[in-house]
Amino acid sequence: MIWLIIGLIFFFGAHLQRRLLPEIRIRLNNQLGENRVKGLIALMSVIGMAFIILGFRLSNSIPLYDLGSLGLLLNNILMMMAVALLGLGHSKSRVRRLVRHPMLLSIIFWSASHLLANGDLTSVILFLSFGLWALSEIILINKVNSNYQPFTNGTLKGDIRFIIIAILAYFMISMVHLYLGVHPFF
Repeated sequence: MIWLIIGLIFFFGAHLQRRLLPEIRIRLNNQLGENRVKGLIALMSVIGMAFIILGFRLSNSIPLYDLGSLGLLLNNILMMMAVALLGLGHSKSRVRRLVRHPMLLSIIFWSASHLLANGDLTSVILFLSFGLWALSEIILINKVNSNYQPFTNGTLKGDIRFIIIAILAYFMISMVHLYLGVHPFF
């Protein structure tokens, strides 16, 4: 479990530093250059993700709850929404104007869906921390930038393409889960 915690600290530290410690980021950009700082942050994220995966794999599972088939049903509904929200941030759909932070909301939905399907301590730590991080990012972004301008260039063609891509992406993610031995549907 310690590797998981270290990984989370690295990963979230790399992502939150810009919002929580802007003076340090500016100083590092001036000393090392912006591209090197971005490279260091990317490296911290990759190291964090590697530790998260290692820690998750090595942790002994301590069961906390089991929501059974209802948890799996809700998991699949929320995951479809998470996949759609993730794609929405890059789409030319008219729906995009309705959602300010589609990718961060996607992480919250992903987190909630996995909390419904996985009731062990390791999963709770992992998925709850990602959900709380995404929520804190939304709050920090909204605090700093209150002049949000919604996307206005959406089209019907963009809506159709968005729906098709979301369904295909959900299907592919489900197939990867099945290939890895995780059964998201039963």
